[in-house]
Amino acid sequence: LGPLPQRPRLAIAAAVAAGASPRLLCQQNECVDLWRVGRTAARGAAPAGSKNRGHGENGSQKEGAALALEEQPRLLARVTKRGAEHLLASAVSPDGSLVCFSDVYEVRLFRVARGGDGGSSDAPVIEPLELPVQVTSSNAMCFTQDSKKLLA
Repeated sequence: LGPLPQRPRLAIAAAVAAGASPRLLCQQNECVDLWRVGRTAARGAAPAGSKNRGHGENGSQKEGAALALEEQPRLLARVTKRGAEHLLASAVSPDGSLVCFSDVYEVRLFRVARGGDGGSSDAPVIEPLELPVQVTSSNAMCFTQDSKKLLA
């Protein structure tokens, strides 16, 4: 039986650069995945080729109708940890520029280079960073709103 309450395995970075889609961090047992969230059609506009499905007579979205995506979600990066231990916690900074995770032995921090929001072939560069203070492990972590400090 695990600790209660359960730790979140998903985190969103909604404050990414202007015009870029939000990023979603998904914690797995041995890695974290960084996704670009899909983008929907403009509010109130029926997507091209939708034949007004899920839209009211005036073109507005019907409540409870599925939203059509203009841009599909895409896996930007997978950061795999070394060792056989499972991850305890993970976090993504609000601006999407930093990702960190922890197992029972160490906390790892990575910089996510800008990019990866354009075409299908430009994956972001993941750069490992040294923590200014040695942190051996953390059961919970988060970044400050300005993305400058990691609380672990």
